[in-house]
Amino acid sequence: NKTATLINKAVVTYGDIEIRADSIVFNMATSTVYAAAGKDTTAKGEGKPVFKDGSQEYKCDSLIYDFVTKKAIAYNIVTKQDEGLLRSSVTKLLGDGTSNIGRSTYSTCDAEHPHFYVNLTRAKVYPGKKIVSGPGYLVLEGIPLPLALPFGFFPIQTKKAASGILIPKIGQEQLRGYNL
Repeated sequence: NKTATLINKAVVTYGDIEIRADSIVFNMATSTVYAAAGKDTTAKGEGKPVFKDGSQEYKCDSLIYDFVTKKAIAYNIVTKQDEGLLRSSVTKLLGDGTSNIGRSTYSTCDAEHPHFYVNLTRAKVYPGKKIVSGPGYLVLEGIPLPLALPFGFFPIQTKKAASGILIPKIGQEQLRGYNL
């Protein structure tokens, strides 16, 4: 069938892409990889797939990656974006590093079930830069608030604040004249 199956802490490395999971199926005919968690005796997933693309790391329940188009579809993904956690039911990772997400939440609460979050219907993530979303609403302790957001823009700052002496600069404007 032109497939290879790797089990028990399998790792696939291709360039700067690394996929780690309990079970990985590589289809050589279509150049795709399917990674999934294994089941233990309590029927809970163990060895969940971890997809690493450069500096970005994604933990998910299952993953399909295409080596030709460099696109992936991940299910139930959790990723850290600056100080917040982004959890998504369906995520499409694109070849340019961005990702399209559906049915997701964004919160600064790091609990497994966050106490507060913004529920997003769909969004686009530019890693290290911003998250732009469509309609969403705020949820507090599992109760949706009657405050809807028509769109969302969440800047992600990779550059930290700095302190020190500010050196004045001399300038000139046509309308206002000289300034300091």
